[in-house]
Amino acid sequence: MIPYPPEELLSIGQSEYAWCEEEMIKASTELGYGRDWHRALEFVKTLHAEQGQQAQLVHDGVLEVIEFVTRQYDLVTVPPLAAKTWKMDMVSPSPEFQSAALVGGEKMVAAYPTVHMSHESKLASLRTNNIHFSHSTGFHEVIPDHHLQLYMNVRHRTYRALFYTPFWIEGGAMYWEMLFWDKKFPTTPEDKI
Repeated sequence: MIPYPPEELLSIGQSEYAWCEEEMIKASTELGYGRDWHRALEFVKTLHAEQGQQAQLVHDGVLEVIEFVTRQYDLVTVPPLAAKTWKMDMVSPSPEFQSAALVGGEKMVAAYPTVHMSHESKLASLRTNNIHFSHSTGFHEVIPDHHLQLYMNVRHRTYRALFYTPFWIEGGAMYWEMLFWDKKFPTTPEDKI
């Protein structure tokens, strides 16, 4: 049971949404879109890696994050093996595995349009995997989050597998996303969007 009445949870949610919208408007204004953060978001979705560069973009982003959490801020201890054993791959062009988005964990799988996709699917892939969304996906999927969580979970206190729920897995990601925001990891208005 959640020990809070629904009204309190709704109030917290509305307050947090208002904060998010305020931050979106700030970034939108910096980009020249004023309060129309939806247009700013659409602009950011047009900024994608050149053909053949998506995997490198994601890889470099993950290395930047590892540097950020270990050397720059000393936020978490990353075992050297965990930092070296994550894998990078591209989404398979096979029809049964066409993804418009990045997926991750131990293996960071970047998506980019393939010749087998419809034109609409190609555009969706480019928009979803734009430079700035990909920037934040690296730390959500690899380090300090899902890959590091899974790496540690199978090595230490394995009985905690009972708590392997979305609250633990995605809750950890949300924690890091907010901490990165507070530490000013997103530096450009595009990254903030």
